This record gives sequence, structure tokens and C-alpha cells, in this order.
Amino acid sequence: MRLNQFPELTSLADDDLLVVWHTETSTVRTIKASTLKEYIGTSNEESPSGKILTISASGDSNGLFYWIGTSSGTDTWTNPTGKGLVIEASSIGSGSVSSLVDRANSDFYTNSDTNAWVSFYLNGKSLKCNHYSIKTRASSSDYYPRNWKLQGSNDANNWVDLDSQVNNTTLTANSQWLSIPVANSNVAYTNFRIYMTGNNSSSYGHLVLGEVELYGTYLE
Repeated sequence: MRLNQFPELTSLADDDLLVVWHTETSTVRTIKASTLKEYIGTSNEESPSGKILTISASGDSNGLFYWIGTSSGTDTWTNPTGKGLVIEASSIGSGSVSSLVDRANSDFYTNSDTNAWVSFYLNGKSLKCNHYSIKTRASSSDYYPRNWKLQGSNDANNWVDLDSQVNNTTLTANSQWLSIPVANSNVAYTNFRIYMTGNNSSSYGHLVLGEVELYGTYLE
């Protein structure tokens, strides 16, 4: 365990007291935040096994999902959903969530939901994300994302905004990539999601994507 897996603790002063329930004795104890921080590890630096995944160009083979697809560089690439990556969506209107990481000209979209989303769980491992890329679907025109957030979480319930786009009109063609830097990249997360905050370019709530990729420091 490391402190960066519990970002809520970083806001506590060392002398703050926490109330702890001891399950074996059914008693309540108090503990200083500094003691707990020391126990779980105070460093926010990458672990010795951390892999630096640096973007060179949109659609390159340097990203996290590609790395997982190669079994951390030890195997020929296959779709990373067969190697531990878990992808879910608010709904499925067409296609398969696995197509979002298949490195092909694929199509996926949700139903016209309010705040549609797709999420990516790293199977207990984590990433300090400093860049992400999305790609429009291969067929049909329009329905391009315009309003969305990239979010991170360590429990799939409480989400932190890592990037927010409002009326971003960059995407205007099929199979077009867009790569965006992430300023809030100091905390590692086990879950990420693309979360729509407004309608697409056709004024519908469908989240329509062809591909997603993440970059940063991967803590294996």
C-alpha cells in the first residue's frame, strides 16, 4: 500500500486524529494521521516497478492499453480485455466495449443517456495519468464528442475530475484522434472513465467512440 492510493489522507495534517474501529476487540481507538501515513507509505513517487508510458503521437503503441495487450512487453499484442483490463459502459447501443482498445477502425456507442460513460478498470494496478487520447468511430459522420470529462477513481464510486472539455469542436471526421494532456497527474488511480457532460455534435446523448488510450506512470 502507498499513500497515493488513499488521496483523501494527503489533506490531513500529521497531528490530526483518526477514529479507528478495532474489529477483533470491538473497541474504538484514535491514531495520528502521521502514524497511519508512515504505515502505508508516504511517498507519492512511482514504485520501482513503475513503467513510464510516454505519448509520441496519437494512435502510437506507447500507451497503457497497448502495454497491457503485450503482457507488459513480454508477448505479442492481443486485445487487453483478454489480459485483465475490464471495460464497462453506462449502456451499449451498438458495438462492443472491447472494440475501444482493439486498435482497429471500430464503432461503439451508448444509448442516448444522460451523462453516458465508459470506464476502464486496471485489475488492481494503477496509473498516474498525464495524457489521454480518444478516437472517433470509423463509420458514419457526426455524433462527435463535444463535452466530457476524464475521471479517475480508486473505488469506482468516488470520481475525481482529471480533465474537463466544454464544447470542444476539434473532432470533425471519422477515425480522427484527439490527444489531451492531464494536469492533475500526481495521484495513481485504478479506474478511469470518459464521462459525458453534454450532448454530442448531433445534439444527442450518445457517447460515440472508436478508441481510447491512456499514458503516464503505470504502477504494476
